[in-house]
Amino acid sequence: MNNKKGIMLVIALIVIVLLTILSTGIFVRSISETKSAAVFTNAKRAFWLAESGIQKGIYELNYNGAWSGTTQNSLSSGGDYEISLTSLSGSRYQITSTSYFPSKAAANAVARTITAILKKSFSFDYATYAGADLSLAGNAATNSYSSSEGAYGTSSINANGDVGTNGDISGSGNNYAVNGDAVISPDGEFDESDHISGDIVQQPEVTLILPIVPATLAALSSSGSISSTTTLSSGDYKYLNINLSSSDTLTITGPVNLYLTGATSISTSGTSSIVVDSASSGAVTIYFDGDVDLTGQGITNATNTPSNLLLLGTNSSEQDFDVSGQADFCGAVYAPTADMRISGQGTLCGSFVGNDVALSGNAAIHYDEDLEDMELDLGSYQVESWKDSQSPYAVTP
Repeated sequence: MNNKKGIMLVIALIVIVLLTILSTGIFVRSISETKSAAVFTNAKRAFWLAESGIQKGIYELNYNGAWSGTTQNSLSSGGDYEISLTSLSGSRYQITSTSYFPSKAAANAVARTITAILKKSFSFDYATYAGADLSLAGNAATNSYSSSEGAYGTSSINANGDVGTNGDISGSGNNYAVNGDAVISPDGEFDESDHISGDIVQQPEVTLILPIVPATLAALSSSGSISSTTTLSSGDYKYLNINLSSSDTLTITGPVNLYLTGATSISTSGTSSIVVDSASSGAVTIYFDGDVDLTGQGITNATNTPSNLLLLGTNSSEQDFDVSGQADFCGAVYAPTADMRISGQGTLCGSFVGNDVALSGNAAIHYDEDLEDMELDLGSYQVESWKDSQSPYAVTP
């Protein structure tokens, strides 16, 4: 009997020990999970606090010219943050926002750092760039030259006619040719390497910021439509549209800033043309809210310098930009929401930037390498790239 009692006692002790071990493990696991949940919650709060710091930095940079960053700040609701500002090349800035939750000094602080590159300018680095997708068909082609060495065809023809897109590049047929690189987004597709002289490169997407019409230009009274032969000397103008036909000619002597507000902003047909006078002493900049349809003779830039003619699409929803027939163009076009269809046989020199871009027929864009040095001021700083990274401060929960 005593032996049985002893055995039962041993079994009871073993059960107690096992239950103690099990309950201890459950208790430790519970503590660990509770701690992990707290860390996760604090990490989310730290992330959104750091993101708020980025937004504060953007606001300060746009509206407080003297702002150079923010040292440690504490919020009454919990959390500390710091914002640093670094000047980069090409009118760009880097904002680094680091946050700590529940506070920087807390033993269980969780840190989060977000870095954003801001820009308010755009560089014309491509023969054509599409914010969405780019399609190439027929005998479409790109190449490059330098306008500082003379008009296209009078100087060396180079293979820097790069094309790029935030999406995919699609090719149709066997005759299109890109004399340069083809740049696509990290998720983009293009595998027609036989049609390019350079490389297929994956790069981060480029944010295409909508241009802002200068307030002084927008405030002008409209002078109606230009629908017959007209001359504009240097100055600022606001019209409904340019609608030329037959042999009508609009001659513009720069510097000129022109704002067109009509649903169809520019239309040329027949043998009509728009001419940038060789006597221009400055650039011709045209802001357009509506569609552009260049047939006829298109736009002749008698200065032979693409940087002297800039067309800026300002519609926040959608607009069309069509070049066909024998229409010429020598300039730079930046229209972030435009569907561009370029199919003519005219001489096209400069750079074309739109949303969806389609080159077909005998369209050939001769990229002016000198445009790399021209930066388009878009008015306010916006995010070019964004990165969530580990904190440089080794703060661990």
